[in-house]
Amino acid sequence: MAGTVPIIKPPYGTLTAFDLASGEQRWQVTVGDWARIRNHPLFKDLGLGPVGAVGSPGPMVTAAGLVFVTGGGSALQAFDAASGRLLWSAELGAFGYAVPMTYRTGDGRQFVVIASGGDGEDGVLVAFALP
Repeated sequence: MAGTVPIIKPPYGTLTAFDLASGEQRWQVTVGDWARIRNHPLFKDLGLGPVGAVGSPGPMVTAAGLVFVTGGGSALQAFDAASGRLLWSAELGAFGYAVPMTYRTGDGRQFVVIASGGDGEDGVLVAFALP
């Protein structure tokens, strides 16, 4: 058999929004993927999508209401803070277990930057310009 599997069902990593006034959950989405589990021989016929990543790193929220997070996978994702809808995703080309950061240049252009690599991969910073 190809490795161990968790005894609880997925998702293993989620992003959850709460209404701070009422304390009620607004939305919850699966974030990241654990390919070793999703592709495990015991689950091959289930057609599982992303199962979420264990111990996912934290998100970053912009003033415009975008939530950026890697979920511990190899893609940076942007969600709408109001609805939880996935708006954008980009492959990093390496493991992205880090919290994104943002900066704005003197001419007002905003960038989101994420560290990627590790676990035997070279570490690099990947930057994306916001429109």
